[in-house]
Amino acid sequence: MANFKIEEINVKFVFIFNTNVYMFFQIFILLNSFLLVADEDQNLSTPYNTVYTHLEYLQDENFHPEISALSFNVKDKDQAVKLAIKLKRYLDAKGLFIEMDRLSNNPDFTDSVTGRQIFRIIPNNKDIYVEKIDSNWYYSKYTVKLIPELYKSIFPIGFKTILLNMPELMFTKVLGLELWKMIGILIYIIFASILFLIFKKIVNNYVLRVLEKFNRGILISTPVSRASGPISLLIVLLLLDNSLPYLQFTVNVSKFLNMSLRIIYPILTTLIVYRITDIFSGIFEKIASKTETTTDDQLIPLVSKAIKVVVIVIGSFYIVDSTGVDYTPLLAGASIGGLALALAAQDTVKNFFGSITIFTDKPFEIGDWITFGGTEGTVEEVGIRSTRVRTFHNSLVSIPNGKISDMTIDNMGRRVYRRYTTKLNLRYDTPIEIAEEYVSKIRELVLKQEGTRKDYFEIHINDISESYIQILVYIFFEVSDWTGELQERQKFIVSIVELAKSLGIEFAYPTQVIKLEQDYESNELNNKKNKDINE
Repeated sequence: MANFKIEEINVKFVFIFNTNVYMFFQIFILLNSFLLVADEDQNLSTPYNTVYTHLEYLQDENFHPEISALSFNVKDKDQAVKLAIKLKRYLDAKGLFIEMDRLSNNPDFTDSVTGRQIFRIIPNNKDIYVEKIDSNWYYSKYTVKLIPELYKSIFPIGFKTILLNMPELMFTKVLGLELWKMIGILIYIIFASILFLIFKKIVNNYVLRVLEKFNRGILISTPVSRASGPISLLIVLLLLDNSLPYLQFTVNVSKFLNMSLRIIYPILTTLIVYRITDIFSGIFEKIASKTETTTDDQLIPLVSKAIKVVVIVIGSFYIVDSTGVDYTPLLAGASIGGLALALAAQDTVKNFFGSITIFTDKPFEIGDWITFGGTEGTVEEVGIRSTRVRTFHNSLVSIPNGKISDMTIDNMGRRVYRRYTTKLNLRYDTPIEIAEEYVSKIRELVLKQEGTRKDYFEIHINDISESYIQILVYIFFEVSDWTGELQERQKFIVSIVELAKSLGIEFAYPTQVIKLEQDYESNELNNKKNKDINE
């Protein structure tokens, strides 16, 4: 009986002790919270302290939303708590990481741009900032008014209800990630893949048909197919970009995803523009192949390469800018390096601009017969640096474009008429009447032959010498190339030779006629006879 009472007394003592300890801890927690509130209520004197109070007391390990709400100058405390939580979730979902080191600790900070006592906690963001009211700093009235709209933009109506009605199993963490988030990622990947295939098919089929319709059926399927992938991927990412916050990743993960997308967008855009240049290059190359001139066949690849270089350079700057890196020092270094490079490669630059001069002025085209600087031949290729000419000895001469653009170029291939001149020397004993008839009939041959110019030619008895009568023949052939000129020249020469034979005319050749006088011969003979008799 005594033992029972002792045990009963012990139980009551333990119960009372535990109850007192529990009450003590409860009172301690309340006092601690009160002290924190009292302390933080006086710790909003700088932009740094205000933002710190908001974010620090919404962390999982230190969750005190009533303290975090002190950063908002709102009378309704419950409303302030909701605003604090919504703004934190928005910042986390958008990956807007607050760099605490850059926040001002100056209680009298004044913005240099506006001249007001405000501080923007996120660079280049004009919506979220704190302002000084009386002696404390709070989130601005503009930001407080905007928070519901910002929150709604990433968490649509009904999303919270879906999360609350999910079974407990969905919140089980697997590899540090909740199960419902893993399922969401899988659905996101599947849905993005389906959209990618759909848009790629649309671009390949319908866009290709439209382009071919406007380009008279020119086939450009290969360049379009190369561009369809980046275009489709960019469209999918833009459509699904706003759905990423639904997965409620941590601020570090959201920041990584958003930064990755900011880098991917300019990369895809640069690649798309690069591929589009291939599409238009293919169109213009096929159009140029149908024209008579060959200059555009060489000009289009040159322009295409130049545009691609410009696209890559501009795209590179956009990509660097998307990472947040200040590329001003890079531009300064590039300018100094560019100056050194320009001095070292001035001949290359001169040749490049020489090629542009050749393409714009068009002094010759591929296949033209040109003469310049003692060189004569047919143009085979006009490149960015040099022009290649095949000489009539079948050797290949390469001339820098910078030099050839400064030379005097005689383009034999651009001749509308090709001149032919010769002199016919008739024997001196040819009757002058026959010579005049021969001249007249040569003129008739010029008028009858198809490949000769009819409106201008000169055929006359031109000179007379000790041994021949000379006829000048000055005519033009209307042909497009050297082979045609030689063929027409052969026809004409054969015709005038046959005409000479039909008139009994003989052409003169170098001769020397020696005529001995009769009296001189007789005297010599008599002198010889007298000499013999005397002997």
